Amino acid sequence: MKQEEATKILDQHEIDHVIPKHLADAAAEGDWDKMREHVVSRLVHEGAKAGAMYPEADQFYAGGSTLKKVEEHAQRLHGFNTPAHHAVHKALLALTSGNVNPKKNFENAHSMMEESKRLTGHPFLGIPERNEPKFRKWMEEHGIEPKQAKEPWKDGVEFFEKHLVDKPAALDDPGYQSHDAVLHKPSGKVIGVERGNKWSYTGRWNAKRILAQPRGTLKYVKIPLVRGKGVEATNWSLRGAQVIKGIRNLKTMLHNGGYEGAAKYLTTKQSPKGIPENYYEKGEPVEGAFIFGPKFGPFSLNLTSPEFGHHLTSDMWHARTMNRYLGQSTGVAGPRNEKERRKWWSMMKEAAGHLGISVASLQSRLWSYEQGLHKALGVKNIDTKTYEDGVNAVENPKHENSRG
Repeated sequence: MKQEEATKILDQHEIDHVIPKHLADAAAEGDWDKMREHVVSRLVHEGAKAGAMYPEADQFYAGGSTLKKVEEHAQRLHGFNTPAHHAVHKALLALTSGNVNPKKNFENAHSMMEESKRLTGHPFLGIPERNEPKFRKWMEEHGIEPKQAKEPWKDGVEFFEKHLVDKPAALDDPGYQSHDAVLHKPSGKVIGVERGNKWSYTGRWNAKRILAQPRGTLKYVKIPLVRGKGVEATNWSLRGAQVIKGIRNLKTMLHNGGYEGAAKYLTTKQSPKGIPENYYEKGEPVEGAFIFGPKFGPFSLNLTSPEFGHHLTSDMWHARTMNRYLGQSTGVAGPRNEKERRKWWSMMKEAAGHLGISVASLQSRLWSYEQGLHKALGVKNIDTKTYEDGVNAVENPKHENSRG
């Protein structure tokens, strides 16, 4: 069964059998205030159920056995033996967690650190943000002068918005992959990039606006996704740009203050000035990790220490859970805005309080539970491997290959 079909079945079950009839209109309207008591009740019920079904979920975040395995590995391989070392390592894990399971997330971060050590002798300062030699080669092949952008391989989609106006020739190098994209000919901007069966849009563009353009103003093109040893698996999407910016910020912190300085900044309250998109009230000081954004920031803190267990990592699976309680989880990838994120966080804190666990533990339980619901309906492309699986794959590659 396809993911979307399973999601619709789960939504309809909530509508038909779970949502009280007197709340049907509030659910249909997405009124979180009117639905609050019902949603908290569902969080408590499924959180308790998930705790019994998936006891390992409580071990995923800081203080649990899974993260202890990660820390032990980092000590063996990199000599990390202080909380500051581990805080920086977990920040990288958070930054590279998008669209991959924890095992692959760990392997990607490990690959980046190994390449950094090869290049500079330091596990973080030399992390490549892009595979620069291949970008230079690609630009040369397609007549794009490097001088057109100071650091074109770091500019991400903005560079192609300015300079990609012709369809590239076929890319034969096995290190290249490509994505379908839509080019707006009058402006020369790449306005949409296809990732599998999903599209990412740039600027203020969206599917409705793209389809409304006059005939002849759009062009179907290919743009490259460059992969290489030590390069994070991103493409020309807003997420890719966010990850690259986060890695730059992490390297700057290390360069300026070393591990201790970086860890202190990430884990202590800072002025919100310059820290984008957080779910605190406007102007309230926030932990420096929020410089990585409203998802990667709290995820980094959840991985770092149990004292940050009150923070909410709201990813795609958490968004599906929350919206399923309204019968509206189809096509949802995260909170729609920061106001909604704050409401979810408030309800999660209340439910976690009833259960006597942290918000992080509740989210981890629900992550496993929501995936289990989809698996039970026959969705096959869900992989729930953990960071511990990543450690085992890195330390025992021959065993891992023999299993595959």
